[in-house]
Amino acid sequence: MARQALVIVDLQVGAFDGARDPPLVDGERLLERVCALLEVARAVGVPIVFVQDCGRVGGAYEEGTPHWRLHPALARRPGELVIRKRHPSAFKGTSLASTLASLAVRELVVCGQRSDGCLQSTCLDALAAGLRLTLVGDAHGTPGERAAAVAARVNREFEERGASVQEVARVTASWRAGGRA
Repeated sequence: MARQALVIVDLQVGAFDGARDPPLVDGERLLERVCALLEVARAVGVPIVFVQDCGRVGGAYEEGTPHWRLHPALARRPGELVIRKRHPSAFKGTSLASTLASLAVRELVVCGQRSDGCLQSTCLDALAAGLRLTLVGDAHGTPGERAAAVAARVNREFEERGASVQEVARVTASWRAGGRA
């Protein structure tokens, strides 16, 4: 069985606080779902990779500002990896691919934000790199009144590309049972 890693895309304070960018729709529910994934991944030893956007000066994720920090609810632990990026995809210009290879990871379980932005770009590049992909369909989001429609469209698009799209409950139940998502 291919080794999996949980990849959490851009869940930073600036995605929730509304100070520099519109906040994620249903952000608290998204955080609860991602924290449920984290809890089980930690318990069963699935490697965790946090992706952190290093944005432009004055932007929602300006490096070094309070908005740039990973959301405190995620409670990153020592040994959990952080990949800092300057492009939409977590693969472009980062060590993500080599890090995954060093961990013998061949399958990603992805959640996070900007369903049709950074999360989508990262997922597309994962597939292009030949990695298996599970998109956690109820654990990604975006700002705006059409957030639910955007998330549904992204889920459909990745299913059509051969990715597995699963809900948090199914992913965590599979991990608890000793399987893969």
